[in-house]
Amino acid sequence: MAIKMVALILAGVFAGRALDDFIPIETPIATLILSLAGVLLSMYVFIRDVRQ
Repeated sequence: MAIKMVALILAGVFAGRALDDFIPIETPIATLILSLAGVLLSMYVFIRDVRQ
């Protein structure tokens, strides 16, 4: 379960960094947004797994 959470968070971070490298923006907004999305998604998966 912890590996799933880490994988989702890291996927958000790496996707955000890749998007920030692709789009020339001074602030790494995609990294921030996708990292937060990864954290929220990992919390959702954790709660869903605990309920089962």
